[in-house]
Amino acid sequence: MNLVFSLVESISDTWKTMGFWIFLLLTCNFLSLIPWTCGQEAYPCPPSEDISPCSCEYDAPSFISVDCTFANTSQIISAFNGVAWFPNLTNFYVWYNDWVTELPEGVFGTVTFERIQLNGVRNLNSVHPSVILESKDRLQQLLICDCLLDHFQWDILSQLTELKFFGLCDSDVTDLPVFDSLILEGLYLPGNRISTFEAGWSTPNIKYLDMGA
Repeated sequence: MNLVFSLVESISDTWKTMGFWIFLLLTCNFLSLIPWTCGQEAYPCPPSEDISPCSCEYDAPSFISVDCTFANTSQIISAFNGVAWFPNLTNFYVWYNDWVTELPEGVFGTVTFERIQLNGVRNLNSVHPSVILESKDRLQQLLICDCLLDHFQWDILSQLTELKFFGLCDSDVTDLPVFDSLILEGLYLPGNRISTFEAGWSTPNIKYLDMGA
């Protein structure tokens, strides 16, 4: 009889041990699905020291804004490519900055935005089209003003399926070719050096157009 009780107790202990390991395994699998970011549980902004001098602001439930006003080009690249981010952010902006000279291909890594604002980035002379096209399914507003940009690839506008507002102002851009955008509502283009203007746009939803002087 004692042998039977010992056997039952041994089996019970074995099942308890197996149950513990099964529970632990399931827990680990569950935790692996949580989007941990640099040691912070499901928090979309990385630690500030990892992205400085850029900064990130999070306002629940879904507003995530990145400010790189005090960064140069290489620091922006480092902030987005050397750090884990949530892929879908809200705003990226640089205001009144003399250090950013270009936004090259891959500058944002795999991050996309709803709004990109580059205002007063006075030495900016190049924005690679892929920088904008990475957000082609999400980008709603794009503003590039007061810079040294002398060329913009207008045909990418037709690929930006959510773009409602586009502003390009106070730049050295000289041409405005035909382009298509079925969703664009606002076009803000004052202060450029546009000397060539081609008719034949397909922009049926334009409600606001400012060519300026």
